[in-house]
Amino acid sequence: MYENKKILAIIPMRKGSKRLPDKNIRKMCGVPMWEWTFIAAERSRYVDWVMVSTDYERGDLRMGNGDLLGPRYYRRRSIDLCQDDTLLCEVATSIIKEHTCDIVVMLQPTSPLRTEEHIDLAIHQYFDMKEKPLASITSEDFVTKEGDRICTPVRNGAIYIKAADDIGEFRAESTFYMLPEFSIDIDTLWEFNVAECLMEKRNRSISKSISGAGL
Repeated sequence: MYENKKILAIIPMRKGSKRLPDKNIRKMCGVPMWEWTFIAAERSRYVDWVMVSTDYERGDLRMGNGDLLGPRYYRRRSIDLCQDDTLLCEVATSIIKEHTCDIVVMLQPTSPLRTEEHIDLAIHQYFDMKEKPLASITSEDFVTKEGDRICTPVRNGAIYIKAADDIGEFRAESTFYMLPEFSIDIDTLWEFNVAECLMEKRNRSISKSISGAGL
């Protein structure tokens, strides 16, 4: 909760990946890829409820520790909301009909490097910007024909935030910047492998910090 407003995080996940089949449940550093997003949402200081909206059976959503995703977090998505042209707002609308909230945070499972810190900072910024619809962005470098290097802001798909009573289409009026190393949106095996390498590096750094603190 933030400023007395209840915040619902939705993780929209479906089977239909053509370039990397079942990428969302593929193991990344020993944990299904979708679970990294779930962990970040659960660790957020402001998210009150996390819901996984998916066409997977709950029995397919086994976590890294061997447990199934709890039923309170699971929402089976209808086939008509699992199409290539299904909008995020349609998925959100189907859930908030049953789960009352003030703010919706959409967290795509294909962005596993996004952390709880990113989520909380984005929520802060959303309220600082007078609750204007927010989307996370990153920067990409392009080289022109003349050889000039241009840095361009682009959406990374990691975080979308909007008021539940005005869910509509997710058109951003404000943005939250994330560094490129946290912004990989996985669609191919190459992107998956790069993200896994970055995740392993991050996890090693955390382990060293804990050891150095004598914990």
